[in-house]
This record gives sequence, C-alpha cells and structure tokens, in this order.
Amino acid sequence: TQQAIDGLNGMSLGDKTITIRRAMPADTMGLPHMASLQQGVADQMSQLGVSSSGSGNQRSSTNVLVLLNMVGEEDLKDEDEYKEILEDVEQECRQFGDLLSIVIPRLGEPGVGKVFLHYANVEQANRAANALSGRQFASKIVRAEYHDESRFMANDLY
Repeated sequence: TQQAIDGLNGMSLGDKTITIRRAMPADTMGLPHMASLQQGVADQMSQLGVSSSGSGNQRSSTNVLVLLNMVGEEDLKDEDEYKEILEDVEQECRQFGDLLSIVIPRLGEPGVGKVFLHYANVEQANRAANALSGRQFASKIVRAEYHDESRFMANDLY
C-alpha cells in the first residue's frame, strides 16, 4: 500500500495532479466511506496500469531487478540518448545499495525494452523495487519485477 501511495501521490494525469494518502481508520470515517475510497484508489491505479498488490511481481525476491515499461525501442536507437539513460539509471539506482551492474539491452538483443539491475543482495533490490515500481520515467509508469540471478548471469534476459 505504501508503495502505491508513494508512486501515485503527486503524479500528473493530464492537467490534474493526483493526491493519494492513507485513509483514516475505519472507526473514525465509517466503513462505507472507507470502502468507497479504497475502490476509488483501486480504479485509478487500474487505469494507470499499476498493480494494487505491490510491484505486481509474483516471483520471489532476488538480487536482480528488472524494470519494465521504462525504455522503448525508440529510446535505444540514438547512442547519445542510450548513454544518457544509462547514466540516469545508474545515478538514481545506486542510492538503494551496491549496484553491481546495469544492463539495458540494445535493439535486436534479448530483453530489449527492459532495464536489469544487479544488486549485491536481495535487501538492496527490495529497496529499489519498492522505490521504483509505480514511478514515472519520461511519460511511462515503471513496473519492477525480480529476475533469477542464475538466468541473468547466463545472459538469459527474456
């Protein structure tokens, strides 16, 4: 829930800014109002393509994070833009822990359109997933999932 609040609060949607905060306890607001509020938040999240159950990832946590809906093929065509994205991602993602490597597959490579972050441990990857999932990058809402480390090390980026 906090991840959804952090990701959605202050987000621009058209000419509007979304304001999201924790609901008051049911005993101070009345249960019918609480249900209505929760449904409204769930509807807004659904329209934005954001899962209300955290990162939307069904896999177990690993120390390799894959960011989806962050870069598109058009972002990867220009070498200078690719380098700028790589630098931006590195600067942002180092704050969550010891980032061992970043892989942003190029056009024609497996995993194109995904951003892979390899952290030193699972806790660091969890911090990054919680902070990044639901955030906006350019005009896209980022979704964070976990990727098997052995598959990542074998360059299996599908």
